[in-house]
Amino acid sequence: MFTPAIVLLMGTANAWSIKTDDTGNELYWETSPIDVVVNPEGMSDVGADAVRDAVEGAAYDFYAADGSAIEFNVSYDSDGPQTVNYDDNVNAIFFTDRWTDEGRDPTLLALTYTWYMDGGQIVGFDMAVNLENHDWATQGEEGLNDLHNTLTHELGHAVGLGHSDDEAASMYSSTFAGELTKRGLSEDDIAGLLHLYEGMDFDTEPAQPFACSTGGAGLGAAAPLSVFGITLMGLMRRRRESDPQNAETAA
Repeated sequence: MFTPAIVLLMGTANAWSIKTDDTGNELYWETSPIDVVVNPEGMSDVGADAVRDAVEGAAYDFYAADGSAIEFNVSYDSDGPQTVNYDDNVNAIFFTDRWTDEGRDPTLLALTYTWYMDGGQIVGFDMAVNLENHDWATQGEEGLNDLHNTLTHELGHAVGLGHSDDEAASMYSSTFAGELTKRGLSEDDIAGLLHLYEGMDFDTEPAQPFACSTGGAGLGAAAPLSVFGITLMGLMRRRRESDPQNAETAA
């Protein structure tokens, strides 16, 4: 549980962390680019074009990271998924005003669900963004949550990154309305990404869907970005033949 009163040191070496499964295997993808379908429905205050800019900006943050081949292949579909569902074989980003009806914590800005196989290989994700309890913008407007800022953090969870103890990192565990500093990856974020993906020779198979979340804040207050359940994986890169498990990360 995030406690605003606790002061964390900035710039700590290896402040990043990796999501792991129940037995300590690090979560990772064996395929890249990762296909993602975005349904912009519901974001009427922001607009489809602004949603597109925010999503593609967040995706580019990972493409631009030196030394990592992890990428996202983003498409848009107003009829795309608006629920969490591994069986639809879609890695979905959607926006919902039924946040509390579906049992989610109203303080969270977003929630990413990740599915992985025995051994830690990620095989899917869905990301829900909370429209019911939080207001959104794309230009850093005061008092509104920045979509790009949140999506970069959440996509980090989607590829296996946990929270960082570095306050300057995109993967730091809290944010506040109007913050833009989680746009782009810090050196600490990239170090965690390279731990998982540096030198990876990805399969050419299409990617599939996974879970993490981001917490919102009142005006001027810090709030939790995500709470996750993922594990350390090491260098194992073989496909596992078993039913996928779900890891839900709240931020």
